[in-house]
Amino acid sequence: MENRIEIKKRSAEGVVVWRIDGQNVTPNTVIAPERGITVLVTVDGESQTTSKECVANSLVNPGKGKKLLGGNKPYERCEIYAFDQSSEFEAEWGLGGPTAIACRDVEIGVDCTAVAFGTYRYKIESFIAFKNAIPLDKSGVVTRNTVREFLRNETTDIIRAYLASKIAGKDLRDCGKFFGTYQEELMEALNEKLNAKGINVYSFGISRLAFGPEHEALLKAANKVKGGNYLNHLMNEGESENIDLEAKRAHDVTIPLMNAQNGIRQGNNSDRGERSSGSKCICPRCNTINEAGAIYCSRCGEKLHK
Repeated sequence: MENRIEIKKRSAEGVVVWRIDGQNVTPNTVIAPERGITVLVTVDGESQTTSKECVANSLVNPGKGKKLLGGNKPYERCEIYAFDQSSEFEAEWGLGGPTAIACRDVEIGVDCTAVAFGTYRYKIESFIAFKNAIPLDKSGVVTRNTVREFLRNETTDIIRAYLASKIAGKDLRDCGKFFGTYQEELMEALNEKLNAKGINVYSFGISRLAFGPEHEALLKAANKVKGGNYLNHLMNEGESENIDLEAKRAHDVTIPLMNAQNGIRQGNNSDRGERSSGSKCICPRCNTINEAGAIYCSRCGEKLHK
């Protein structure tokens, strides 16, 4: 009876790569992958890939002089991995919260942060390099979520450093003009790192590059000081001892002030979230409460509406 291994997709489980039982595989074992699956077979350190039904012997020992005798004897060591070729998919990237970019609103002269979000499409091009770069879990699989988190970790620092260098000293409102250039150069930078891991990014997009969520409060503070309204208010309220401190905070708009304002806002949001959670968007990845209608999480960049 023919020794045959049928391999079918596991896309319903979100699985991209999975290990096949390689025990009792003989040189004449037929490996039959479903269409859209590439199989990586490794025998005695020699690896071959195929997307067609083949005999194990012809995969790892091609050529007349290399065929093994005794086709019914199992290999001493055989590893088989299946790769779902439909794992070309779109994933989101994002810079927000602790990964937001320190920048400056040059129009009003205040320090602030910038958030950025976007998407990229990638595909697995080298199955051997990909398997070596992303270890399988205990059950012998790699899921789409595993790949997405891997890409997020691999790309965040590159994207952040690049965008920080481009917006330094510029008015963020004008940066949209250069999105095309940014996208092309970032895709090249990402592939310099990811190609060695078997991944090719063939499309990269920036959907948003804007001041962080605390900027509105900072803008109001700066405008109040600029017009003298805030200082007059403090004087009228008999709080003259606070004028110097408040003026410094509003004029300098330092990062510590932003963090303090963010902390107050997050605390308020937590209270409101309990009373009106239906109007908020809770990030499925980091559980941050985002404003109603938000498309990307302000902390980690996860897409909120699928």
